[in-house]
Amino acid sequence: MERPRPNEESARRIGPYRLITRLDPPTPPPGRIPCRRFVARSADGDRTVLLSTPLPGANPARFLTEAQAGMPVFGS
Repeated sequence: MERPRPNEESARRIGPYRLITRLDPPTPPPGRIPCRRFVARSADGDRTVLLSTPLPGANPARFLTEAQAGMPVFGS
């Protein structure tokens, strides 16, 4: 994998996590929550996590409800 340029580094991070790869296609299939899912790693490399971010135009209330429903599954 090519090393990101310094100005691209912020685009490859979400909060304290460095993005490793995107899991979903650019356009979500019909009926799916419009979001992007990423595999990411903490700066110290101690944690690898699944991050989910809503796409522009997604209903924030629905996204929040789905995210909260998934938290107990993953022990958050």
